[in-house]
This record gives sequence, structure tokens and C-alpha cells, in this order.
Amino acid sequence: MPDAERPDDELWRRTLAAAAVGDPVVRASAAPPRPAAPGEWERWRGLLDHAASWEAFIGAARSTGLLERYPELAATAGVPQNPEWHPEGDVLTHLALSADAATAACDRAGLSGTDRHVAILGALVHDLGKATTTRVRNGRISSYGHAAAGAEPARHLLARIGAPEVVGERIVPVVVEHMTPLSTPGGPTPRAVRRLVRRLEPASIADWARVVDADRAGRASGATASPTAEWVAIAREEGLDRHGGLAAGA
Repeated sequence: MPDAERPDDELWRRTLAAAAVGDPVVRASAAPPRPAAPGEWERWRGLLDHAASWEAFIGAARSTGLLERYPELAATAGVPQNPEWHPEGDVLTHLALSADAATAACDRAGLSGTDRHVAILGALVHDLGKATTTRVRNGRISSYGHAAAGAEPARHLLARIGAPEVVGERIVPVVVEHMTPLSTPGGPTPRAVRRLVRRLEPASIADWARVVDADRAGRASGATASPTAEWVAIAREEGLDRHGGLAAGA
């Protein structure tokens, strides 16, 4: 019948209404993402535009079982992080806090539409690669290569939720490049910024900066100042800061 509910409708209602936070650990599926259900992106767009707390949403999704619908995200539940840099807890907790930080930044800047969706979703998926790269090496938790490894699960999750192609095209390079400040000894130079801008296309350096800022802020007591301001300032000086990559003639 036309108004028949899909099986996950009740899960969504329970999740959006829930206050309690559970702690299920859900294994990731190796299967490719199924096609987005009708209305899937509308739900997510509503969250991106209006959610007051991603931490509360993720906590409720864990307790109701809705998280199982999104195995790329669920795979980060229970994945440990080095407490020196991430005292907030597991990777999923970090992603929720990062999405909250991105939401607050978008609200302050009055950001809406695709720019807002890229910023918040980018923050929510930026560390999906830690699910497959996290190891204990010499007694320390590390996740070498997680930025590059995060591209594929990010693509799968974005397809699963029905995100528009333009959103995914801007988020994936940001995920791959979100660790660039740490791999650039001595800080940015015009050449380093130019190379980053090229690698980010069709995302902008502003897309990248918002996600890196949210990553640094989404660590509870471990939050640190983001290094992106210098990168963005150089991009602006060099005429590289317009959306979509290098300015004409750069």
C-alpha cells in the first residue's frame, strides 16, 4: 500500500526520540552499499540542517540498532584511539563530536545548503579509515594510513544515504587530505598550498579547513587549535581560495 512503512522507519523514530545511549559494537559489512531508500537523503538532510546534537543522535542510533544500517559508520564503534590525542574515547565518539563541532561552526558562519552538508558530513566520515588501520604498535595505538583508507568507506556511506554526487565529490578528497598539516614539516608554503588545492579539487580549501578544524575540536578535553588558518591565508594571498580549485592563471 502507498503509505506502507519501510522496516527502518520505526528505528528512525525511536532513534530521533531516544535519550539513552547504548553501547553495541557492530561489525562492518563487506557488501557494497545498497541503493538509497526513497526518502533516505531527506532524512539525512534534515539532520544536517537541524540536528542539535550529533553525539545524542549517534548514541541513540547505537542503542536502537539503527547504526547497523550504516556499517561503515558502525565499524568505528569500539575502535580505540591514542588517549594522548583523543581522550574522548573511541572513533565513533570522535566522529560524533567532530560533527557537532562542524555544526556549531556552520551555525556561527550562517552556512547553509551544500557547503553546510559537506562540512558536517565530512566531519562525520573523516576517520572511517581507522576501522581498518588501527593497530597497537610498541604499546601505542596508531592508525597509519587511515586518511587514504577512508576514501572508499566514505564513498560507500555517502552512496548508502543517497547523498548528491556533488556532496560526495567534495567530501572524499577532504577525507584523504585531512592529515596534510601533520605531514608538512615546517608549515605551509605557497607551493605546498598550491599542491593541496590541486589535490582537493573539486573541493575547496574552505571545505578542507572546516573538516580539519572540526577534527581538532571534536576531542573533548583534548581539543587543540587548528592549523588551517595559515593555509587558508596563503591560499587567499595566492588567489587559490575560490571554490573548485585554482583561480584562473594560477
